[in-house]
Amino acid sequence: MTGCGVPDLPTRACVHQLRAALKVPVYGFVDYNVWGVGILLTYKLGSARLGFEAHKFAVDLKWLGLRKFLACLPASKKEGMNQK
Repeated sequence: MTGCGVPDLPTRACVHQLRAALKVPVYGFVDYNVWGVGILLTYKLGSARLGFEAHKFAVDLKWLGLRKFLACLPASKKEGMNQK
């Protein structure tokens, strides 16, 4: 499912309901920048605007994608990762 940027409440509610009903893991594949992390945290923690209601639509989300330590590896170590 894609939220096309910062997820709105119906998208987060749908992901939350699917996670609760199907008991499957939810993964977030977002850009490695401030906006991507913001999107990931909106799914994981909810939004500040909802205040005490934010936890109702939060999802236990795992980050799938590039992280800083992978982006900063020297070329020699990156080549070794591809061989494994």
